Amino acid sequence: MAEPEVQAFFLFAQALTAELYPRSFVNRHLGKLSLEVTDIDTQFHDGVFFIFLLGLLEGFFVPLYQFHTIPKSDDEKRQNVDLALDLMRDSGLKFYAKTEDIIKRDLKSTLRIVYSLFQKYKHLK
Repeated sequence: MAEPEVQAFFLFAQALTAELYPRSFVNRHLGKLSLEVTDIDTQFHDGVFFIFLLGLLEGFFVPLYQFHTIPKSDDEKRQNVDLALDLMRDSGLKFYAKTEDIIKRDLKSTLRIVYSLFQKYKHLK
């Protein structure tokens, strides 16, 4: 890793044990909608929290008719996650994660996205 990436990763590793633990970062923002994440690897698999979180961080609202707020099938989850990943890429976020991995509740892929969000928006209160 390049020096700035090492420093950024070190700061994130420190944050894992401090106040800025990823769940705290997520809950700080989702709390504005009275939502709380208790389990990162299971609550993001349908894309809904990613859509809400990005809207809060970027300052926009995704109309509720644009996604499935309570997805009932894997296809609806896939559409939500695809929308969330597209919105993140459009906002300039750089990460590597596949829609299928998020839907399958792969913690590593989910944390990659949360880490990318944290890196870009850690300064927001």
